[in-house]
Amino acid sequence: MYAGSKVNSASDTAYTAKVPFLSESNQGPYNKVYGYFLSQCQKKGLKAGFATVKDFLKPGLFQSCWTFNKTWKRFKKPVSATILFDKFLPTTSYRKRKRALILTSKKESLLNNEKTVELCTDKLATFNAFPKSSLPTVEVKDISKKALLAAKKELDVLKKQQFAPSDFGQEYVLKNRYGWGGSSIFRLNFRENLEEIIQTIKKKAKKTANLFFVLQPFLLFKKGFSFAKQKGRMDLRVVVLNQKILQCYARTAKKGDFRCNLSKGGLIFYVKKDHLSKGIQKLIQRITKRPLFRRGFFSLDFVQSNDQNLYLLEANASPGLYWDPNSSEDEASTKKLIRSLVAEFKKMVK
Repeated sequence: MYAGSKVNSASDTAYTAKVPFLSESNQGPYNKVYGYFLSQCQKKGLKAGFATVKDFLKPGLFQSCWTFNKTWKRFKKPVSATILFDKFLPTTSYRKRKRALILTSKKESLLNNEKTVELCTDKLATFNAFPKSSLPTVEVKDISKKALLAAKKELDVLKKQQFAPSDFGQEYVLKNRYGWGGSSIFRLNFRENLEEIIQTIKKKAKKTANLFFVLQPFLLFKKGFSFAKQKGRMDLRVVVLNQKILQCYARTAKKGDFRCNLSKGGLIFYVKKDHLSKGIQKLIQRITKRPLFRRGFFSLDFVQSNDQNLYLLEANASPGLYWDPNSSEDEASTKKLIRSLVAEFKKMVK
């Protein structure tokens, strides 16, 4: 089950294309990704379809779905599911209500525990769950000078109590508490751009409801990770399924930026599991031994300071399934990841 403005229901008569994602959009490549996903389900003897949130009729039932057998086809009849693999995170109050309604049915099995999904989606909850391993994080009550200064005061105390102060600069990072993909993230200097950022967010809030923020210190990490002779600002993403590492890759920030996101011009390169430091491996084990993380499919993003201290940046209970059309390595790695997921679904059916 997928949600998004550029994915279309099989029952949408106004949409005449023969693929679920608009080919001309930046999500066009997902047609090949999810086509491969469904073809692997078919190879494992699983009946699978691709539905959207718009297809939802009532708990356990969808009005239509897309199927794939070398080409995409529309199946315009009601379908039910025994396993639901969703790409619909509870990032807004509307999504939370909609998701709760969709998951009311007890007939479907989910890959992730719902409490794990909620914890991963909320950056403040992630910090509260792993306070000694994560970047220090505090809630911003509202987007006002008074609230931001109060959050800064609270964060400065937290930094001195639990962390290495030398890991952090004089600036801060203000980010959407439930955001993803590098959106609504601001590098904040309280002396120089506080008012400017407040006005930018207020303008955006008029168009986008349910914007909630957290404040974190700006980590000095330009000399942190170093993989395969790659240096500079980068983070490390580790994709995990049931305590097993399926995929590791580093993401570099675009020159002049600090956000290590592909959508913001960053680049990725794959890292072999045996090239992970003992410190990272121990931190991953510590996280995945927690009850909510012993089973499920999620990713963990790590950053390393200039002084080589490790931090959990955030967790994601819905890692993206995507490959760069111009990278054979990326395609091969993602296909391997998909095959591992499908093998798990096969076990769940049994």
